[in-house]
Amino acid sequence: MSANTILTQETPPLHKRLLARLQRDGGSQIIRHKGGIVGVAPWPDAWAVVQVEGNPAGPPTVEQYHVIPVEGDGTAHLQAILRQKAAGKCVGVLTPGQYRTFLEESVNAPVEELVAIMRFRVRDRLEFPLENAAIAVQPLPARKRDDGVEKPMVNVFATNQEEVLRLCALAARVRMQLVGVDAHESALRHIASHCAEASDNETILLHIGVQDAQVMAIRDRETVFSRRIKIGTERIHEVLRLATGDRGKNLAIAVEPLALELQRTLDYIRTRLHMAVGRVRLAPLEHPVAGLAATLGTLLPGVVVLPLPLTEMFHFTTGEPDERELALLLPALGAALGRLRNSGMMVNLLEERFRPKQDPLSGKSILGMGVVSLLLLGATLGVLQAHMGKVRAGFATVSSQEATLKAEVLQQVDASANAALNLKLENQMQQLAEKIARNERLLDYLNNNQLGQKEGFAGYLEDLSRQAVAGVWLTGVTLRNGGQEIGFAGRGESVGLVPRFIEAIGQGSHFRDRRFDILHIAREKSEKNDGNDKPTSKTKSDKEAKDDTKSDQEEIITFSLRTKRIPEMKHE
Repeated sequence: MSANTILTQETPPLHKRLLARLQRDGGSQIIRHKGGIVGVAPWPDAWAVVQVEGNPAGPPTVEQYHVIPVEGDGTAHLQAILRQKAAGKCVGVLTPGQYRTFLEESVNAPVEELVAIMRFRVRDRLEFPLENAAIAVQPLPARKRDDGVEKPMVNVFATNQEEVLRLCALAARVRMQLVGVDAHESALRHIASHCAEASDNETILLHIGVQDAQVMAIRDRETVFSRRIKIGTERIHEVLRLATGDRGKNLAIAVEPLALELQRTLDYIRTRLHMAVGRVRLAPLEHPVAGLAATLGTLLPGVVVLPLPLTEMFHFTTGEPDERELALLLPALGAALGRLRNSGMMVNLLEERFRPKQDPLSGKSILGMGVVSLLLLGATLGVLQAHMGKVRAGFATVSSQEATLKAEVLQQVDASANAALNLKLENQMQQLAEKIARNERLLDYLNNNQLGQKEGFAGYLEDLSRQAVAGVWLTGVTLRNGGQEIGFAGRGESVGLVPRFIEAIGQGSHFRDRRFDILHIAREKSEKNDGNDKPTSKTKSDKEAKDDTKSDQEEIITFSLRTKRIPEMKHE
């Protein structure tokens, strides 16, 4: 059945828009897989499994779906279901609590080097050792900073390798090929891209989980904005449970904090990203709240909140699931759809080191090699017998040419030795050229990313010498992190000299516009020494002796001025 014959009056409006896009693109966005793609989402208390088959002439078909509780023999049940499926490929997807995302500025480097660079950048923000981290990157459109410079950005997805290995082990047990491990946020992007209007190709998607909510702006199948709000259905249900009276008013009160944050987010998307925000798609809820979409639409002026029509975007052959099942199936559907469409930059946390390696010495491979060897041996014996007569006839001729062949062999040996030496030299030159290229890329990266400063600290010391303040002397100077972290320790004749010292060093080119986080000033006494040693008369009274002692002392102050990463400095 063609797309033209499907467009009838009974077709839902969303079907018409999706099929119109398929007509326009010629169905080229859908990749057919034999048996479809199996999506698996491991929730804390359940497994969500879907089998999706691409359909270039209509919405993708969900052949089967299952939500299997983890309790009891849930894992065994999951394995039994997966073994029965005709699909040979599956894609796993991590739920929000199983991974973290970081927004970083991108660099001009190949994908492998970009992943290594981002792994180094986020190492201090991971809750597990860096060697256990699985990293994936997703390029984002360039963002304009406050200074007007556009910088390409990248989303960094990081998870503990144990989450990926668990999916690898499951795929190995059911003998399915694990082709990727997607992230929940990326799966939502695939769903929103599939729902985008044909005219502007833009969608605002709101996904409200149990603990928090996520707002995503999708344009041209790419995520241009994503924000997580710390308000979920658990908080809304809690307010409704404690409230009494009219439920509609109580629901508006419970949803008002979420609506306020959502309004701020939509204003940002409208003004900074220049996207239309007249319509927001609400994803299915794991814990449904009756009337939530209508209440949000009332609290958001000029915005219509509509449910995400998954039952129209996909054709469920075994019956449509309820809202809670759809919420649990959502990431698995998105991951499978992204693999079928193969659109945009795919997020794949399945690093090469996690992929199962084929054992060349397995029983099956040894048996195959044995059969092939026997066939080759039989063919070789037949050829040898066929040519045995010719070999005997030519033996006499070969014996007579032995001397000539020995001379030619010696010449060939010399030529081979020279060729081997040349090949070795060429390999060494190629290795040196590759090493120089790597070093040049590393040097370019260090120069462009300003990981430190190259001129040393002579300029800092020169500024200190030029901006000296009479009555203030330094006892210690600390410069770290290429001059980004600074600390001073010193003494002065009065408290009023410290601000003058700070103002003076601020005039130097290396300390201009530097902010100091900690200033500590203390007073102490110091004995005067004017070079005139006067003996103390034994006949003076105690009061006179005490006054003389005070006159022989002068007050000085000690101070330390530093940024917050510099530890407390001692006065020598």
